Amino acid sequence: MKKRYPIVVFIFLFCLSLRGDEFFEIKSVKFYKEENPSGVEVTKIVEDEEGKRVLVRQEFIEVRVSAKKRTRFDSVFAKVYFYDSNRKYLIAADAPDIATRLGKGKYSLPAFFDGGKTESLFFIVPEEVNKHKNWNALAVFGDYNGITAKFLTEDSIAKYSFSEKYYLNRKPKSKRVDALNPIVEHVIKTSTEVQPTLTLLCRPSLNGKQSKGVFAVCLLANSVEDMKKNILSPPEWGELYHIMEFARKHDLALLCWGARRLWDPSRNWDEQSKEEYKKYDDNFDKVAKAWRRGVDKLCEEYKLPNNKFLLWGTSAAAQYAMRIAIRYPEYFNSVCLHIPSSFDKPSEGGRNILWCITTGERESGYSRSIKFFNVCKSLGYPIIYKAIPGLGHSSHRGAREFAIDFCEYAYTSKLTKEQFTNSQYYGDLVHQIYYPTANAGKIPEPFKVNLPTKEIAEKWKGM
Repeated sequence: MKKRYPIVVFIFLFCLSLRGDEFFEIKSVKFYKEENPSGVEVTKIVEDEEGKRVLVRQEFIEVRVSAKKRTRFDSVFAKVYFYDSNRKYLIAADAPDIATRLGKGKYSLPAFFDGGKTESLFFIVPEEVNKHKNWNALAVFGDYNGITAKFLTEDSIAKYSFSEKYYLNRKPKSKRVDALNPIVEHVIKTSTEVQPTLTLLCRPSLNGKQSKGVFAVCLLANSVEDMKKNILSPPEWGELYHIMEFARKHDLALLCWGARRLWDPSRNWDEQSKEEYKKYDDNFDKVAKAWRRGVDKLCEEYKLPNNKFLLWGTSAAAQYAMRIAIRYPEYFNSVCLHIPSSFDKPSEGGRNILWCITTGERESGYSRSIKFFNVCKSLGYPIIYKAIPGLGHSSHRGAREFAIDFCEYAYTSKLTKEQFTNSQYYGDLVHQIYYPTANAGKIPEPFKVNLPTKEIAEKWKGM
């Protein structure tokens, strides 16, 4: 009888080579019909029989993973491949799905996989897979220097085909190190149950220099993790990318926090009963005080000025930013708000801030924005207002570009409060035209927008 020891040894060594990169680890792969033992559920928007869009719980795969050192979300990939009972490829989930995590909000990937910490990733099981009996799933986690893989039902990886198989036995080209985390996270307790904590995220420097000021941004996000990811890797089409470019150019720190709905977004301050308004006002006052405490601590720790901030917000984040500015105007140089659907009562101190409000003529809060604008004017606010024809509740490139220009004027002192007092031009917010000061009488006072210079007037008209 022939000896087969060499063949056995070869197979054993080959299987060892398919164990994967030891830097990454998949600890478990499990299937759930609705929610896991921790109460996490994964939902999907579908149309019901009446054609209404509703959230429906989905069957999903939970993959628990870890990395040996801190690793950024945008340097790894995580996938799940699905196969039938004959090991034939069916379909792949190319990225984790957004999951509702108790106490952490909604997100797909954490901003960082901290060294040794286990994270759960969730993948919806495609409908096509459920047409097959005894299907299997293979989870893959890693980067292009090496991966690890694990089955839902144990099987030999050598018998399956998948795109990243080549990286299973690949050794990293260079030594792995902890990824730099440039974000400072500061959590402050408030004194209200409607928002028990407020998380401030700060990048004290964007260019390696000591920052001379602060660009403050209230963000729309499902979770703190999503805000971190946006700060780490903002998409070029997004407003935060352009804000960060501006901050980098002018040596500004970046300060961010997430929007929360702490008021009625469909009504202005004067459209509520005194009791309703007092309740909303008291709750937000408590959150705003926590914001101030947190900001003061960060400014002291990182030697940042706690005044002359630039402030930015869109939609619900614009409503939040506006309410902060009204309460603590001494922190701000200028405020840019886009499509806020409701407004708080302007304060006397707000007249010391330069204001820019853009919205749409089809936005639900259009008439409320005009009311706010005129009350602000009556209090002496230096404010530019623009309602874009045809625009509803959505972003607008022209509005973003105008707001960035407005920040440039405000920060470099090319635009001052005194220039509003002696504006060279005035715009008609209804007819979307402007006149030199000598002809400004043609515009009804409620529709009159101060446009301090010819350059600003042209950009306002072209928005």
